[in-house]
Amino acid sequence: MRKSLSPLNVEKISMNLPNSGRVVVLDDTFDEIKGLLNSLSKQAIPYVYYDGRPETLPDKPLEGIRFIFLDIELPETKGMDDKNKATALIGRLKKIISVNNGPYVIIYWTKHPEVIEFVNNYCKEAKIPPTLWIDLEKPIEGELSINEISSRIQSELSKLGAFQLYVEWENVVHSSVNEFINDFASLIPNGDEWSTKTSALFYKLYKTYVDKNVFDDCDHAEQFKCASILMNMSFADVLHRFSFENLNLPSGFRLSNSSIEPSIISKLNTSLFLTTTLLNRPSSGHIYYKNDDYMLNILSDSIFKEGHRPLGLQLCKVILTPECDLAQNKVLKFKDGSDTVKIQRIVYGILFNYKSEEKDKIKQSDAHFSIGPFWFDNEIKLLTFHFLSVSFIKETDLNGSPILSLRRDILFDIQSKAASHANRLGNFQLSL
Repeated sequence: MRKSLSPLNVEKISMNLPNSGRVVVLDDTFDEIKGLLNSLSKQAIPYVYYDGRPETLPDKPLEGIRFIFLDIELPETKGMDDKNKATALIGRLKKIISVNNGPYVIIYWTKHPEVIEFVNNYCKEAKIPPTLWIDLEKPIEGELSINEISSRIQSELSKLGAFQLYVEWENVVHSSVNEFINDFASLIPNGDEWSTKTSALFYKLYKTYVDKNVFDDCDHAEQFKCASILMNMSFADVLHRFSFENLNLPSGFRLSNSSIEPSIISKLNTSLFLTTTLLNRPSSGHIYYKNDDYMLNILSDSIFKEGHRPLGLQLCKVILTPECDLAQNKVLKFKDGSDTVKIQRIVYGILFNYKSEEKDKIKQSDAHFSIGPFWFDNEIKLLTFHFLSVSFIKETDLNGSPILSLRRDILFDIQSKAASHANRLGNFQLSL
């Protein structure tokens, strides 16, 4: 998608570019690019500069790049036709941009706009297509001042629409990380013992997380991971506050209330409430399949209206044991011969293919809790738990590997409602 250049007078330059080093500049002639680099530097925009020589390109493609300023003509392509120029350039881009990079914009900083279409097509074939592209038309050296270059860039960036939402959000995340680390690191005064005491502080976090389950001879990387869990909890609050105080909608842009395909909504729900990043031990929120036709039929009769059975019915169970109990080894245990067996608290549910008409086929009950629709196994799914099925099982009976895990907020919601359902008083009101 091309965005054409139009001049704009900007008194106060404020380029909406990443503040965390997600900008790449590729140009073989430094004298032709130094005006742009000076402009980026003046605006405190970190960048990575490549002159196009193969020996200076990264050892492996980069991920998370959001903008690449791209000169089309390289030294060895002078005199070549447009197609061959683009072929040489795509070889460089494949070494710079990973297929897992995510959305990015190419800003063509070139005097050869006729090559742009070939480059865009080759990017698509190489599975690194830009989300958008801009032709900034490289000026003759000395033609534009730093402020003029900044104005031209800002003029174009203002037309990138929703792409700027990601840039703005990433910038705020980066700034909130900086604030969090500044506050956290300042707990230990600078001096000869700063490193030793900072290490001790992280050990204290680890010890607090696992409580009496401290093992000094355990994997030190595991200790750091446990300490980081408490740091993450604290950082989440900082990010939440920082976002509300500092997130700004790009100038002239408005959120639109247009329709979204059900598959996209379900994929978004998956990213919000579920994860496939699983620990190598049974953990709170881990979801497992369960082979038990008898229980599947009982739950189906309790959840769905009479005679209805959606497609893809599968019995599942999720661990409800509090994570702090697992981390601190406070779970129930019993002796089974010479072995000590851990007990996990779980609740059963049914996973099934979801269609909009399924809403009317599920019984309304405060004993049910549904998650979804979400995307799993290339289909839209719904997972409905039944709180009357809360029980305890041996950890060894979990069977197999978890298929998904609930994220923290949705897990806490289920744990709270399961406890409330078990403790409800209820009432008996007579009707006329």
